[in-house]
Amino acid sequence: MSRKKKQANRKSKDDAAPSPGPIARFRGFFRRRPVLRFITLVSVLMGLFYLLLYLPGADKGWKAAVMPAYLSGYAKVTAVVLQVLGHDATVNQTSVVTPEYSVRIAQECSALEPTALFLAGVIALQVRRGTRWKGILAGILLLAITNIVRIVTLFYVGLHKPQYFDVVHIDVWQALFVVLAIGYWAVWAMWATKVPREPHVAA
Repeated sequence: MSRKKKQANRKSKDDAAPSPGPIARFRGFFRRRPVLRFITLVSVLMGLFYLLLYLPGADKGWKAAVMPAYLSGYAKVTAVVLQVLGHDATVNQTSVVTPEYSVRIAQECSALEPTALFLAGVIALQVRRGTRWKGILAGILLLAITNIVRIVTLFYVGLHKPQYFDVVHIDVWQALFVVLAIGYWAVWAMWATKVPREPHVAA
């Protein structure tokens, strides 16, 4: 077969090849723009989170079934920590009660939003599946410990400086928790995306 015939056959095959569909073009668009893909995916995931959290009827639906036990778990752990610190702490549903002061753990103290932000960032980053799971588990544990520290801190603020309780609770800790969640994610992302060094080859 001559070269001209081969080129003609190759051209006809290329012309006959189907063009990529809209889904393939959509994936290719974001594959070439990883930063845009990350921001878009985090935004979508957080939108779904807030939709689930504030969905009409959620207070009588999944929140009524899950949230009391979830907040009570935080109250029990906080009571144990306060007992170690020398307080006679007990738990009444979602409240931590001591003879000196009591604090009720509400949804705002659940760490749901910073945890959701951290998890969205972990899911959106393109890394190996095992690395992603390590980030998810480590992040949940670390943010839960951070939240216990926050609740204990608020207990002592309410006990010794009650006039500053709302300031520390709303203005300080809520913003600080988001910053910490982003910081934890940044540390994990640097570890997850690090490129192993090539072994040194002696000349």
